[in-house]
Amino acid sequence: MLARSTKLLELAALELSKNGLTPYLAQRKNEFESAAVRCMHAALRLANARHDREFLRRLCVAWDAFTGVVIEVKDVEALAALNGGDFLRAWVSEATEKCPSDELRELLSRIQTDLVDRLNFIESIEWFWSHNWLSEPIEAEEIKTWQDLHGSLMREHSPENVTLHLYLQEMDLKSKAAARMPGSIPCLTVHGAKGLEFKHVFLIGMADGVFPSYQAVKKGPDSREIEEERRNCFVAITRVQETLNISLAQTYNGYKKKPSRFMEEMGFQFRKS
Repeated sequence: MLARSTKLLELAALELSKNGLTPYLAQRKNEFESAAVRCMHAALRLANARHDREFLRRLCVAWDAFTGVVIEVKDVEALAALNGGDFLRAWVSEATEKCPSDELRELLSRIQTDLVDRLNFIESIEWFWSHNWLSEPIEAEEIKTWQDLHGSLMREHSPENVTLHLYLQEMDLKSKAAARMPGSIPCLTVHGAKGLEFKHVFLIGMADGVFPSYQAVKKGPDSREIEEERRNCFVAITRVQETLNISLAQTYNGYKKKPSRFMEEMGFQFRKS
């Protein structure tokens, strides 16, 4: 399924779900959302840059979201000043002092052993995956995504050559969105579909003011904006290998819409109502 905007795709995906189908919204996600996963990822970043105040701040924020325990950046900075400026070492010390549970103390001990005292980050990551921290669906989903990205990275590079810096650099370049489930229906924006082909394509929202967009329509029929939208429409209809289904609604956001001018350019004819 293709549409010009993500908003329209989200509405279509909701309707697909209501009808027993499984949509897959292919959206890029640059950061993890689960509190536990964000916390571990932040610890890895700080382990790679021990004196980076921004990474320290992110770790403090993630720890608060994960545990409900507030650790002030200024307190960690003051403690680090007494220990060679190592923010991660100071943060672990501060977090351990305020630690609310044995399970979290075990996590902090592991960070101390694998990320502070030495740099066995692969072992630390794999140990982290083996625990069910908050029993959240998104946590399980994101750990699975992390494992998939990790496996791909390790196949691409020799494990003995993967430094923490390279690992984090490669992870930052990859989307943290979950992989598509077998049998699910890809729901893509026209821009996101560039370079891809599908046997059957459903192109939705082909109405003036939707595709082409309202902003392009306002610029006029000979504008660069309309021409760009026309090129996008060409991209959409050429993603097809076998069948193309085009649809539109009579109203969008409460406003009545006419069929897209691009449909007329493609040879479609509409009866006057």
